[in-house]
Amino acid sequence: MLLLLPFIVNAQQKEVLHQEYFKDGCVQHEWYTNNNHPIKYWKTFTQDSPDYYQRNYNQQGNLIAEGWMSHQQKKGFWIEYSKNHSIGKGHYKNNIKEGLWEYTNKNHLDSVGNYKSNQKIGSWEYYKNDQLIYQREYHNPAKFHEKTYHLNGKLKTQGWYVNNLKHDFWEFYTNHNIIIASGNFKNGKKDGYWHLFSDKGILVEEGNFKDGKKNNWWIFFNSLGKLSHKCEFKENLKNGYCIYYKKNKIIKGQYFQKGVQKNEWSDWNSYRKDHLKIHE
Repeated sequence: MLLLLPFIVNAQQKEVLHQEYFKDGCVQHEWYTNNNHPIKYWKTFTQDSPDYYQRNYNQQGNLIAEGWMSHQQKKGFWIEYSKNHSIGKGHYKNNIKEGLWEYTNKNHLDSVGNYKSNQKIGSWEYYKNDQLIYQREYHNPAKFHEKTYHLNGKLKTQGWYVNNLKHDFWEFYTNHNIIIASGNFKNGKKDGYWHLFSDKGILVEEGNFKDGKKNNWWIFFNSLGKLSHKCEFKENLKNGYCIYYKKNKIIKGQYFQKGVQKNEWSDWNSYRKDHLKIHE
């Protein structure tokens, strides 16, 4: 009896093709089952037309997509279901997504926007629990402009992506719409001249990034926006001089190598003398 068990199981799991017919003998319904649940597809044909409605199933019998077909290609309105409870609704033309598509998740709007030739194009909006989180303006498959938002609806960030990496000019804001940083990215890393602000919008730092790290001269300001000091950097470490100011006059100097302080001057004259010696 144990030897027969595998054959019994295989017989129960055998795929079965079903068909029902119109009175004229043409197929009206065609579907597959396995162990009494649908698999592969269920097609419902119309008389005297190449169009038919098709439901697609996975091996577990779960519906994964449904919509209109014509000449073996998706054409017209379709609904697509995913494992994470996301549902997409929109139109196909010759097996290619075209026009407006809307995605929901557990009855909440997830995203909405247009396709052209199966690629996202123009403005797309993305939501979480019906709250707008970010917008993207697609110019081509590799490049888009993005705006993100705080929970109160105020602009949080805006800038460009190229190949899914931050690129070109970006701006960052507090939830009170105050700018806190602006500058350029290159391949996902800060690169070029940046301005950094306090949460009150007062400039506190400015200088150059290279490959995501501070380089060359950086200028620092106090809480009132007055010049405080400036330092030389190399790969995010102080490397060179730091000069301190009070009322726009030099009051102190320091010298660093790879982030380690090597010298300090408490007045301008001694700093100037040693500066000349260092560069002899």
